[in-house]
Amino acid sequence: MDENNYESILEDKFKTVIKNDTIELNEIKFLCVRTAFYLDKGMFDRFGKWHQTIHPDGKTPFLLWQRVRLFPNDTTKFTVATRGYEGLETINTSVLVFDENNKDLLTANSEYKSKLIEYFSNMIHTNDKRKKDFYEHFWKEIDPARWEELEKYRKLGLPTY
Repeated sequence: MDENNYESILEDKFKTVIKNDTIELNEIKFLCVRTAFYLDKGMFDRFGKWHQTIHPDGKTPFLLWQRVRLFPNDTTKFTVATRGYEGLETINTSVLVFDENNKDLLTANSEYKSKLIEYFSNMIHTNDKRKKDFYEHFWKEIDPARWEELEKYRKLGLPTY
């Protein structure tokens, strides 16, 4: 697998239960990536620290950016949720995207769907691995003990991320 690449794209449904109601949202997954952090880090590199962390059903947390302009000639402000998954069988990075009215923009009939897939695909391809600020913010918030462990490794000159 080449750095800053993925093997395929999967259009999936993210399902969660809120007050006994099952909600299905469209999620785009970039499969077989080198790191599950590509989209989390890409959004951080472009827009700064996320506004909110969401932990659905004890699963991998989503990082949520609100009211961000993704396209230079478009005044639409998007809500973007990213997360990654690393397991024995696969590693993926994924995204959910909504407009200001919380309309899911990854539905089959969305005018933005293909443009958004291209945008996030490009985000993976253009990842600058020299930028590492994301990791400190992420691990300090999500798992402070893991951050301390990574810092010990870094101080010893060992690769951490």
